[in-house]
This record gives sequence, structure tokens and C-alpha cells, in this order.
Amino acid sequence: MSADTRAARAHPGPDGTAQPVLDVRTLPTFAFGHRSVMWWSTRGLMLIEGTEGTVFAIAAMMYFYLRTRAPAWPMAADAPGLSWGTLNTLVLLASLWPNQLAKNAAERGDRARAARWLAVCLVSAIAFLVIRALEFAALNVSWYTNAYGSVVWLLLDLHTTHPTPSIPPCSPCCSSRGHSKASGSSMSARTRCTGTSSC
Repeated sequence: MSADTRAARAHPGPDGTAQPVLDVRTLPTFAFGHRSVMWWSTRGLMLIEGTEGTVFAIAAMMYFYLRTRAPAWPMAADAPGLSWGTLNTLVLLASLWPNQLAKNAAERGDRARAARWLAVCLVSAIAFLVIRALEFAALNVSWYTNAYGSVVWLLLDLHTTHPTPSIPPCSPCCSSRGHSKASGSSMSARTRCTGTSSC
């Protein structure tokens, strides 16, 4: 914080008396770590994810419970194809690299590189969803066919909901344009993209 920012100036209040005013125009519009609202939002999301993790655990227990009770497995269906699911796993693992690079670029204040790597993250998320649609088709069973179909579709649906919400916030970051008149540097990517590079 600069001396100009810390200096309180007198300003007439509603009752006519002088009120101290703090000039914050030169303060940064972004922050990292616990000083960022995004940091606290992520902590809140982790609490929600803990609850959702319980839902995942219950769904997995349903799957294995059904497996112990079924005379044949899969129930009245061919075994699902594993090629699309394997490919999706590779896509998710590969997306860790541009995700980390986007985070590093944002922390350095490198807006161009942050937007570039977020674009790669966005493409990875879209590729994941496209392959997931093909994966559903390879299950060889519909959600309404029997209990086996229902629980398998439930597990895949739960997992699909994770990357889907990250696409809208990442999209504007990849093409964001902004300029901070106070600091004379581009701020959009650092402000909006930090913490959303989980695409």
C-alpha cells in the first residue's frame, strides 16, 4: 500500500463535519491466496464437494451391493466398452499440465499465457464431454432397463457434472480484454481467471 493510498483526506460528511476518506484507487484489483475472494469460494466448494463425495460413496456402495446380489453381471446386458472411458482418463490426466501452467502464468501476471493455457483447458473440458457422450453410448444398457443400468448411469452422471460447470467461467477468460487505468497493466485475466483454471 503506497503512502498516497494510506493518506486519509478530509471530506464533508452528511452533517457537514469533516470525515476521513481513504483513496484506494491504486490498490490492485486482484489477489492470491487467502486475500482473494476466489480462495474462500474454493474452500466453500470443497465443503460442498465433501457432501457430494458422500453421494459418490453411496452410489459406489449401491453398485457393489447390487453386484453381490445379482446372479449374473452385468445384469441382462453386455459388458460396457472400456475404450472411451480409458481415453477420457488420459484426457483428464493430460489436462493437469495446461491447468498448472495457466495457474503459474496468472500468478506471474502474464495475461496472454494465462488466457492461452486456459483455452487449452477449455478444449480439454469440451473433449471430455464429447468423449463422455460416446462413453454413455458404449454402456450397452439404458438407465431405465434395470437396476444395473440405473446405477451405472448414475455414477457416470455424477462424474460428468464436475467439469461441466467450469466451462462457462473459463470461456470469457480465454478471450478477455481489459486494462486497468490505475496501474497501467492488463488485469482481466489475473482478476477473473485466477482460481478458475480448473477446466
